[in-house]
Amino acid sequence: MNAPNAQGKPSKTTFRNLALGFSGAMFIAAFALYASKKHVEGRRKTELAIYEAELAQAKMQNSTSSSRKP
Repeated sequence: MNAPNAQGKPSKTTFRNLALGFSGAMFIAAFALYASKKHVEGRRKTELAIYEAELAQAKMQNSTSSSRKP
């Protein structure tokens, strides 16, 4: 551990270590948020494509069934 210097103040390495630790934690948090955003975005696009395909299929079935009626 870094002991205080003669004036009773923590040494500069203590502040540097705190700053590096904080920066590292922020970097990890930013990466985690970025990765989760990309995952959700991909899942949303997939679900939207499935939904649009279902709508197109339903529209096609409705148009063919209405054209058969006299």
